Amino acid sequence: MISLLSMFSFVKSPIGMLVVGVIALTGWTTYQRHDAAQDARVKCEAAQAAAALKEIARQDMVAAEAQKRAEAEWKKASDELVKLKELRDGILKIEIGTDTCVISDDIRNRLSDIR
Repeated sequence: MISLLSMFSFVKSPIGMLVVGVIALTGWTTYQRHDAAQDARVKCEAAQAAAALKEIARQDMVAAEAQKRAEAEWKKASDELVKLKELRDGILKIEIGTDTCVISDDIRNRLSDIR
């Protein structure tokens, strides 16, 4: 076994002092690199979280605009459907004996069946 006295005498020698200095410098450099990497990691995660929130807000805005367009299209289609139903009802109410438009009973029955 290496005695405590021989270890102490090695550390007091110039080579021992050099070894201790290299170990201390390596340890300090490793600590500084780890600390800097940790800080950079925190900044990067914060930037990613901010970008994610910004993207979510953009997607919500796009979804709201799409919903408004869909509702407008639905309203337009609904109004057009009402007009077409009124037109169909008007065509079906035309009396057979009028001079404007004579519709045979066959066509009248087919139009009545469309619903």
